[in-house]
Amino acid sequence: MLGITADHNVEGHLKRLISICETSVWREVWSALRLELKPFSELGLVPRFAGSNHYRKQSTLKPSRSKFADADRILESRPYAELVVERLLEIILDIENLRGTGRLYVP
Repeated sequence: MLGITADHNVEGHLKRLISICETSVWREVWSALRLELKPFSELGLVPRFAGSNHYRKQSTLKPSRSKFADADRILESRPYAELVVERLLEIILDIENLRGTGRLYVP
């Protein structure tokens, strides 16, 4: 099963993005994906193990310099957060073609 894991310092950002995914605009796509959402804390592992084999089946959300261009803006701007959701869903829908590409960036 595909899943999304957020680094501990962007777990709130993930919750914000998921709340947008569950709105009427994205609900059908989001529900069809049937993603498993697990923050590090729920997996019983500490963030330093993010590179372990367990996380290779997860899409890990990371703060700026890694995946988000402006992580805090996700919490501050709904239009920006919606752009992030759109790109994140595009990546997830095309994940088989993107495997092995390394880091993928969202707005």
